[in-house]
Amino acid sequence: MSEQIQYIGDPISKQCVHIETKQYRDLNCSIDHPIYASSRVDCNECRVWEWINAGDLKVGDLVAVS
Repeated sequence: MSEQIQYIGDPISKQCVHIETKQYRDLNCSIDHPIYASSRVDCNECRVWEWINAGDLKVGDLVAVS
């Protein structure tokens, strides 16, 4: 099944962030882009992975890469 595009809007200007990992991977994205990351451990010292907006990441957080 397919559909024809009826409308394409003008691009929205958003605030962006540049993320660089220790392994020199780079990502430029909007601050509301979800990143699968871990910023904390639970009571059993296990990493808690969750979706975090790019603008809320901090230096030292872990991010999933593929």
